[in-house]
Amino acid sequence: MEVLRLFAFIAGPQGPASAVTAQERAFIVGFFETFFPRDVTAFFLARFEERRREQAAAEGASPRETTEAFAQRLNQRLDYPEKIFCLLTLYGFLASDRTQELPLRAVRSIAALLRIENRDLAFIEHHFGLAEAPARVLARSNILALNITGDPETADVYLPFPGLDLVVYKIQTTYCIHKKNDLYKVTAEGINLRHNFSTRISQHVGLHIEDHSLRYHDLLLHFRNKVRPLEASLYLAQRGVELRITPERPENALARVDIHGSHIILSVLNAEQGVITRNGQPVHTWRHLTLNDVVHCNGFRLDPRELFYSVSGNQEVALPEDAQDQDQEEPGLVVTNDIKGDIFIQDALPDKWTARLRKEAHGWRFVPLTCPYQAYVNGHARAGSLHLAPGQTLFIHNAFLTPQANGRTVRTRLFSFRHLVADRVTYRFGDGDPALDEISFSVDYGEMACIMGPSGCGKSTLLKALCGLLTPDSGTVKLDSFDLHRQFPRLRDYIGYVPQEDLLLPNLTVWENLYYHARLRFPELPRPEVEARLDAVLASIRLRDKKHQRVGALEDAMLSGGERKRLHIGLELLAGAAVYFLDEPTSGLSSSDSDNIMELLADIALSGKIVVAVIHQPSSRIYKSFDKACILDHGGRLAFFGPPSRALEYFQHHDVPLEEGLLGEVECPHCKRVQPESLLQVMEESLRDIDGALLGERKYSPLYWKRRFRRTVVSSWVRSVQLPMQHELPPARVPSSAERWTQFLTLAGRTFRHKMRDRANLGITFLAAPLLALGAGFIMKYTPGAEYSLYTNDLFPSFLFVAVISTLFLSLTNSVDEVIGDGALFLRERMLHIPRRLYLTAKLLVLMCFAVLQNVLFVLSSFLMLEVRELYWEYVVALTCLSLCGVSLGLCISSVPKLSSRAALNTAPLALIPQIILGGALIEYERMNRDLRFSDSSPIPEICQIMPSRWAYEGLVVLQETRNSYDTTHDAMAAAFKAFKYKRETLIQTRGEAWYAAHEAQMQQDLDSFRQSRKHRHGNKNIHDAVSLGEQRRKDLDADGRADAAQPLFVRAKPVPGLLAWLPGLAERQIPTPIYNMLVLLFFSLVLHLASLGLLHWREALLTGRWRPTRLLRWRR
Repeated sequence: MEVLRLFAFIAGPQGPASAVTAQERAFIVGFFETFFPRDVTAFFLARFEERRREQAAAEGASPRETTEAFAQRLNQRLDYPEKIFCLLTLYGFLASDRTQELPLRAVRSIAALLRIENRDLAFIEHHFGLAEAPARVLARSNILALNITGDPETADVYLPFPGLDLVVYKIQTTYCIHKKNDLYKVTAEGINLRHNFSTRISQHVGLHIEDHSLRYHDLLLHFRNKVRPLEASLYLAQRGVELRITPERPENALARVDIHGSHIILSVLNAEQGVITRNGQPVHTWRHLTLNDVVHCNGFRLDPRELFYSVSGNQEVALPEDAQDQDQEEPGLVVTNDIKGDIFIQDALPDKWTARLRKEAHGWRFVPLTCPYQAYVNGHARAGSLHLAPGQTLFIHNAFLTPQANGRTVRTRLFSFRHLVADRVTYRFGDGDPALDEISFSVDYGEMACIMGPSGCGKSTLLKALCGLLTPDSGTVKLDSFDLHRQFPRLRDYIGYVPQEDLLLPNLTVWENLYYHARLRFPELPRPEVEARLDAVLASIRLRDKKHQRVGALEDAMLSGGERKRLHIGLELLAGAAVYFLDEPTSGLSSSDSDNIMELLADIALSGKIVVAVIHQPSSRIYKSFDKACILDHGGRLAFFGPPSRALEYFQHHDVPLEEGLLGEVECPHCKRVQPESLLQVMEESLRDIDGALLGERKYSPLYWKRRFRRTVVSSWVRSVQLPMQHELPPARVPSSAERWTQFLTLAGRTFRHKMRDRANLGITFLAAPLLALGAGFIMKYTPGAEYSLYTNDLFPSFLFVAVISTLFLSLTNSVDEVIGDGALFLRERMLHIPRRLYLTAKLLVLMCFAVLQNVLFVLSSFLMLEVRELYWEYVVALTCLSLCGVSLGLCISSVPKLSSRAALNTAPLALIPQIILGGALIEYERMNRDLRFSDSSPIPEICQIMPSRWAYEGLVVLQETRNSYDTTHDAMAAAFKAFKYKRETLIQTRGEAWYAAHEAQMQQDLDSFRQSRKHRHGNKNIHDAVSLGEQRRKDLDADGRADAAQPLFVRAKPVPGLLAWLPGLAERQIPTPIYNMLVLLFFSLVLHLASLGLLHWREALLTGRWRPTRLLRWRR
């Protein structure tokens, strides 16, 4: 709508609507028809005419005032790249009819009011042929232009389409495309671009020109090569059974690849020894290459995209001869995320940052300036200005910078992996059955490989072994030269794993699922970069319009199956991983959703990543999109590995003798479809008798396919030209305490928000406590007389025990399924460097927030029902200590490996029943079976001492007795009265009998008055008797010489435990029983927390295969 207002405003000064020329009106219609159907375009055209009439009828304001008001609105709503895009559109509008000069002045006026820099305005007018500008002005502009044509002489990027003329403009992170003719079909984001219109495309979305594609990463690299042209020559040479590429020309060189800027030229040097083809056509002299070409040399595949990225990411940046920093005396290089810098480091930050490498007498000095990233020198983190000697390596973000010995160049190397190699990977299940049987294959840079096979053949097991989630019994998985399993802690940052299970948090939005995952993976990144990454990923997975949509459960259908899968992939795209593993990404999706997923995976692979996916029953289109196919049979045996087309040939003609080769067409000559389902049909073909009846056995066993493939493995593989591999990993990042704190807050915040959005469970959680309290209070509001009083309520001690059991029940049921519900999520987040203690403590913190609120509601409701008028917060604190113990117990049960949700919920009653029986309220300890005691002198059976209910119940009873305002004050007044009467004789002699009688009567009256006013409102007879009996039992123990025995129930205070009694001043101290028992409950919680950590470690070991009974048996042998 803003563009429509712009069109109307520019056309407005010309007069009535009829003054709009046919060319201009055709431009407006064509612009909106590019994005909208014809009926919507007609609506916009009608609005355009209305705007023009309003513009013509406007009175009382000069054109200058109208222009300023309009520009002010645009300044408030648009950022700088959006303003440039509007100007590009307007200049296209002007270029549609160059006969009128008045609109050009209006556009320039708007550009000035929008604060468009003069150099950018000059750049736009120059590219539209409306004005000339000096080269130095064009070079200083914020806008970059990339010419994509079919003419090698004029093209920045050459494509083999004669007459093609495209211009891509880059304004910061915004890309605009201008198509100058309609000779070829060009699409972006599913939109067909039209002649003479500028179209803005999102980040991580590419161009499709006929059958060629230019991805976002390709365009970025082409822009970089226009600013800093790349010059390199490489040679292909045969070395034994390998074909290698070298910068120096060997004697047996077969071909040369020249890279000039973004132009790639392949030249044949030895046609007799080298058979070179491009897209299946022989090359005899030389040819231009595009990034989409498929080149083979003597059967080895050369990927121009991989080569282009490899050379661009590994080059030497030379210090210019006349380089002098304007602000410094020493020459240097600019390190920045600006594409125009000397050393360009790509990131997702929306703002530019700059660092400098300054040349010094004996090396270089790195000055970070505004660089937001941690710098490492030879693997060690460093801060501030750093001196670099020749040979030392500086690592920033994803780039290695190494000053060379000549003192004038710095070698830059971007980190990326080239090969994933599995070598004889073998794995057995816990019962000894084989899951993987010596699996060997390799996937190269930019390739997509699929894993196929019948159900239960080990596809998912192989995928987990490849990504490090399962440790094989033997064999290795390597990324370049690094053993994945031995160096998994260092490599897991570069691995993306998308499981088959749905691991999204249903109560969070799309954006929140991505945000929390990003904060967990990158706690060190500033929030602006995290949000920039989120925006880029949302655009890449095409969910930007659903960013605020709640994900919902599978049955809620908030998101479609394809959108959920794309969101799963987006979680891993955030990491910028080098290798992606996906378990059945198209399972259960419609054909259109499956195609969208495969297009997304193709984009990932074309950006230089390795993609491995388990696929079940793929369509022809999906199957053909893969570069390699790994076919497994039962028992985890490798039946085939190689190009998908050869797999079809191999199985369809497996009965042809090996010496006759593989014959036949696998693709329909008319529709170009293949039948991937025929693979499994041939593999699992059933044996039949002479009458054709099925015999219930396979015709060819898995062992047959394994042995046959081993005999044909050399002819089935297509190897790639060997490019340099990684031999150095980025420095290991040691998270700081601040980063750990960020992860903890993120885990806690994610869990809390997820629970708060579950309205049904939230309602049950917060209604259960007051309902239990009101029900129990109503039943136990007992009174022997007509009027109720707390003092005569004989059931109040029983209510306290019900409160204890209710608190344990609520806390236990809230937490007993917590870890089990996150089982798959816990396994995936193993990749995120999150310590188990943070994960568990965050769970504990969130659950305790809910437990505290439940306790507040429970105590409030029960106190109102039972007319308890004090000790409210004391009860809340005591029950919270018990809740901590209950939540810890629930988390401990939930952490037990291989325990299902149903089993965990069934375990909760088993944990509560002992608390009820052994808590000290239902059965008196003196009446319990004496066999429960290890010592006859112990007043409480030892097994009861490990029951949290016993400590909580005793603490509440003693708390009620010792802290209520009746018993405490009454005991003090009664003791004072007793002491007064004890001194009767003395007081009569000194003060007189009359004085004594008067004071005695007054004290008796005060005591009676206090009893009458407080006794029935604050005290409780049964609790008072229980505490008095406990004190008497302790005196009896002391009299019997058993002072060191365990304390009886309901004593007012307890001595310091023996482990702490040796500390100075503590041996004779007494701790009030409520505080003592709370400390015991906290100790129980700590023990249960440590047990949960151990169980989580055990769970992880079982999930990853590091702990299995079969391994223990082999170790013992």
